[in-house]
Amino acid sequence: MDAPTHAAGWSLTTAVQPAEEPVTLAEAKEQCRVDHSAEDNLLNRLVKAARELSEEETGRRWVTQTVTWTVADFPRRCRYALVGGRVVPGVMHCPVEPVQSIAAVRYYDAAGQLQTLASGADWLAWVAHCPPLVYPAPGRFWPATQIGRAGAVEVDAVVGYGAAAAVPDRAKQAILLAVGDWYEHRGHDGFDPADRGLPMGAVRLLRHLSTGGYR
Repeated sequence: MDAPTHAAGWSLTTAVQPAEEPVTLAEAKEQCRVDHSAEDNLLNRLVKAARELSEEETGRRWVTQTVTWTVADFPRRCRYALVGGRVVPGVMHCPVEPVQSIAAVRYYDAAGQLQTLASGADWLAWVAHCPPLVYPAPGRFWPATQIGRAGAVEVDAVVGYGAAAAVPDRAKQAILLAVGDWYEHRGHDGFDPADRGLPMGAVRLLRHLSTGGYR
């Protein structure tokens, strides 16, 4: 499990890592003009770091993976949202795209016991919406959670575009630009890509893929 991404009132943790990276080792070696295998491990680490930073930059996940979205509490019934021209109570806006499916919605009840809500009976999801939505089923409201518990609600979501072949070309090129930049400026064994950040060319490529304000 990776370190979570935090924001006001929620956090996002990778529960199941992607089975592959958006770009291959061979593509990374071509980008860096490397024709030997002595630095394969380094390049693999750089690809993973570039994928993670580009995901953080855009609010998207590229290859299929499972995330756990932890929320302070359910939106109360007094909170409504206008969705498709209709007023819907208790809407939760998923902070990552694209969402393939919502796998589970859990909460800590008043006694502090972790409970799992039933899909369809208790909640519904609209994953194609921007942002993806999770909301109570018609005629239902979110249950009460344990008083004083931070992170009382957990949502498991399967996210990403699918296999590497489905990832947008702009995202792949941004990852390769970052790998090439970091490889060129690696300098020493303790080099951390996060310290240098994404190069400006990669940021420009990712700009149009960003989910923007609703993260």
